[in-house]
Amino acid sequence: MICSPQYSDLIWVREVTLCVLQIFFHLPLRTNAVRDDALSHLVVQNGVTDAAVVETRLTAADGGTFDADVVFFDPSSRARVILEVSIVTIRSDTSLGRGARAGLDGVNAQLRALENEKRNHSVVRRLLNEVGNNTIITPIVMSACGSMGPSMVAFLKEVYGRAKEADKFLMSQQPALKHTWNTMVASSFWDMRLSIA
Repeated sequence: MICSPQYSDLIWVREVTLCVLQIFFHLPLRTNAVRDDALSHLVVQNGVTDAAVVETRLTAADGGTFDADVVFFDPSSRARVILEVSIVTIRSDTSLGRGARAGLDGVNAQLRALENEKRNHSVVRRLLNEVGNNTIITPIVMSACGSMGPSMVAFLKEVYGRAKEADKFLMSQQPALKHTWNTMVASSFWDMRLSIA
């Protein structure tokens, strides 16, 4: 009997192989590859788009370039969507003073600040302001301890709503993916998948 590898098995093998090659050939580490792949599969598997591309270089009309984490075309809004991802680690004295000691509001303030930083990147602003542009940027920001920024929460709610419309909300409707009793719906599966990516 020939067994075909599952998606998660292929990702694991690829990441281990990349790490070994990066160590031996002194290549730059791609620490966000798994995270970007998880996001691209999230939008495809839940019926938001047919294809998503990771690590794409975008060029503004003036020649400025920007390396986007995930890019896809959304047929319902007829827009190019850019997902720009960041993880906030709350550990330094400066961050602790602004965040953890200030409670959840302090952490959320840091997440919102990083979202605004992503939206206000100079090349991103130029891309968004081009004539005839139909691009949406969605900052996907979360803390290392699992808090999600407001844009990420809104994006995931939209994805899960569209999964329901496309009859893909139950994980049994996504047969290419392994799931267990505690990840029987798309929101629990993908929230867990993104938290470990």
